[in-house]
Amino acid sequence: MKDKLLLLLLALIVLVVVVFRIERNVIDIKEYIVHDYSIESDLSSGLFEELEKQNKDTKLPAKNINSALAKSPKKVAASSRKGPVKVLLITAHRSGSTFLGELFNENPDAFYLFEPLAGIQGEHSTLGCAKNPTKKLSLLRRYFECDTPSFYQSVPVLDVATKKLKLDKNRIIHGGKVKSRTSEMPSNAIEMEMPEHGRCARSNLCFRKNHNWSCDTGICKVPQDKQSSDKLTGKKDGRCGCTPLDTSLMNEMCRSKKIIAQKVIRLCDIDHIAQLAADQPELKVVLFFRDPRGIYGSRRKLVGSRVLKPSINMTCTYYEKALDFASSNQDNFIALRYEDMSLEPLETARKIYEFIGEPLPASLERWINASKASSDPGEKNNPYSTQRNSTYTATKWRSENSFAAVDYVQKTCQSMMQKAGYNFVRNEQQLTDKTFPLFAKFPLA
Repeated sequence: MKDKLLLLLLALIVLVVVVFRIERNVIDIKEYIVHDYSIESDLSSGLFEELEKQNKDTKLPAKNINSALAKSPKKVAASSRKGPVKVLLITAHRSGSTFLGELFNENPDAFYLFEPLAGIQGEHSTLGCAKNPTKKLSLLRRYFECDTPSFYQSVPVLDVATKKLKLDKNRIIHGGKVKSRTSEMPSNAIEMEMPEHGRCARSNLCFRKNHNWSCDTGICKVPQDKQSSDKLTGKKDGRCGCTPLDTSLMNEMCRSKKIIAQKVIRLCDIDHIAQLAADQPELKVVLFFRDPRGIYGSRRKLVGSRVLKPSINMTCTYYEKALDFASSNQDNFIALRYEDMSLEPLETARKIYEFIGEPLPASLERWINASKASSDPGEKNNPYSTQRNSTYTATKWRSENSFAAVDYVQKTCQSMMQKAGYNFVRNEQQLTDKTFPLFAKFPLA
């Protein structure tokens, strides 16, 4: 009898172990799909191991960042500066910052990068703000030093034995084609884990079409066969019909410019931004804010309510902390509002260039005046357009959102909105009354 009970007990234990292992495998696969192979992506850690080791001594705890900034050299005259001025444009998702970036993209003396952190994203609910701050800082430092990485993609495969998704490190996607890893792969390659970011790999640059310099004859190598060009870079992303960019040529161009500017929406903690500024005293940081009611209206077109509300709360928390920080670190940081730029774009541009210690080019001034005078009507309703009229979009949200939605944002972001000088609407009538002012003078102006 005892032997039978013992055998039964052993059988139960084996059954429990088997069930546990099966469920664990299923969970592993689901988590891998949700976190590593969703529409959000992540760069593999291999590239950054050496960078993180090099930067180990420069990483400061948050409590020491202000003191480190205080000890850093203050305003550096352009005449005494040894290298290019480094500018970091920091903003939030759907904050109307594209025009801000164009103030450098349209400057022939600037090497401008549009959202270089697009390949390092976090969970969808945080719109890319949750993951890998160390990797993000390492990549930004690398771009500021004109050390451009090559973009390669690892190929996801299903392991038959374990039923788990994994990366096949022996195969890569390059130029849009899957091929075996060879000695031709450069040592500075980034392994991107998402097929959705194949366009980054095809051009060796994310959002290539948003970089004016990528069409320069010295860097844009056009193949004899135009059809081959479109196949290599993608007609939409190629913009100029070039082959994938040569990173060595990109680095040469970067080093030839007076300004290196990066526009970033995926670095959402002011402590991380301050850490970058602390170890690069010459860095100038532009913190760009927008009325969260306008952000809500813009994001609503792209994401569901499950993501929308938490993201607004996160953005306002970050905004408030950034406002407090900028007010006490005005040598390295400047705070600007989207609404002020939409009304006075030329004045805003002059303020930014005065802050970074560089003259405003006459060609850029002409471009600003031309942009203000005209815009493509067909682009107004395109949420991804870079040509929309800023003045038109600044308050467009008041006619597109219900008062209930606006009131939710106001209650969620009350403290931040007060600090940034935004006026609250108290009822439906004030919301639709275009004579009712939505913002007062910016306290940090």
